[in-house]
Parts: sequence; C-alpha cells; structure tokens
Amino acid sequence: MLRGTPADNDLPDIVTHTDANGAFVFDRLCPFQYQLVIYDADKKYTAIEHPTLNLLNGEDVNDIEMQLSHGATISGKITYAETGAPIAGVRLWIPYVRQPTVLRETVSDADGVYRLDHLPAGTFQIAYAVPDGVVRELRPSDIGPLIAKEVSVQPDEQLIDVNFTF
Repeated sequence: MLRGTPADNDLPDIVTHTDANGAFVFDRLCPFQYQLVIYDADKKYTAIEHPTLNLLNGEDVNDIEMQLSHGATISGKITYAETGAPIAGVRLWIPYVRQPTVLRETVSDADGVYRLDHLPAGTFQIAYAVPDGVVRELRPSDIGPLIAKEVSVQPDEQLIDVNFTF
C-alpha cells in the first residue's frame, strides 16, 4: 500500500497499491505538498526514504522511485526498578504521526523482553501501557498513554537494550 499524506494538514490520506511490476499511480490530486509513505506491514517492508512532492496545479510527476528495506528494530527489556525482575504484559507502541493510528506495537513477554520490527528511519516516541495490578499508577493525572522514550533509528539499524524500568 502506498499512501500520499498531505503534509501539515488534516486532509485524509490518499491510498493506492503497486501493481505486479511495482508501479503506482495517484490520480486527480489537488495542488498540495504530499509525502509518499510505503506501509505494508503484511510483507514486513518499509521505505528507506519517504519523498515529499510539491504538486502544482495541472502538473504531472513521473518516474518516482522508492527503495524498500526490512526496516529498523528496537528491542529491550522491561523490569522493576527495585528488584530488576522482568515485567510481562507491558504494551509498547509507536504512534503514527496521524493519530490515532499505531505504526508498530508489541507486548513484553514473560521475561520482560519486547521487540518493535520493520520500522522506517526516523525519530519515534515509544508509548506504553502497564497492565492493571502490575505496578501502581505512575502519574494519576495523565490521560492516555505515557511516553517512555524518544528513539531515532537509521534504515535497517538494530537498536538493542532500549530498556525501561518501573
């Protein structure tokens, strides 16, 4: 799936798919600035770069090429600060810039280990939700998910030991 996202605007995304040869077409676009984003979670690929196009009235843009990669990985362990024991069941996710969509998400396993795969290059905020009864509420005044950490990754980079303690 290929998405044309109107930059800095609340307009909806325009979606198309590639054919068997990898070709794609967006028809009848308004003059605007668009960012092209490849999102195909089923095939586990992401774009190395997401080109931005400034489309003028009546203009056609041809021969845009995008390269795919398997993407970056962020992984680590969730533990209790006092004991170092692992915490299972912590949900971690990376919100997509156009909320409330989730770009990638996972849940920590019995050993407290998590892994977020197939990420495009960029800077992301990792949000988390701790299961009820596992630890006391960290900040009762917060509404919605808590942001644990901001992380930057390069294409195909493997960031390990991005750990969290509660």
